[in-house]
Amino acid sequence: PDDRGTPPPSDQGPYNAHLVTPSISLGGVVPGSVRVSFDSSWRFQGIQRALLTARFDGGDPSTLLDWRSQAGPNFKPDATSEAVRVNVPNPAGATGMTLEFSLLDGRNNWWWAIDNLVVDAVDEPCPCPADFNCDGIASSQDFFDFLATFFGGCP
Repeated sequence: PDDRGTPPPSDQGPYNAHLVTPSISLGGVVPGSVRVSFDSSWRFQGIQRALLTARFDGGDPSTLLDWRSQAGPNFKPDATSEAVRVNVPNPAGATGMTLEFSLLDGRNNWWWAIDNLVVDAVDEPCPCPADFNCDGIASSQDFFDFLATFFGGCP
């Protein structure tokens, strides 16, 4: 047996573990353009579940990923080294998002581990494409402002 102590840890029942990110700003982000990427290591024992949810501006959670150890449409076999990418349906007008990673009904010494979390998105397009700096005059300054934006972000 791999458990020690009295009673053994496996007799204590399942455990739940949660990791919640700080709020991630969505200001200036195109709706439906957020993507979450991370490295994952998943190994289950018995009935176990991995769940990734997003909350926008403190609202109700939206399920992004739901893996389960039992047979069915969400079954996930052991995958101890995997790159995961999930598209996030961030709604129009949302200004912030939190992510929650949950391992539910864990048993013994099996796990869901994540690393190298990256959240990216598409920025809203810059305004005034014809008169790039929106000063009311099409001039060479628009070209220089375009270059500054191209290399440094939207003004």
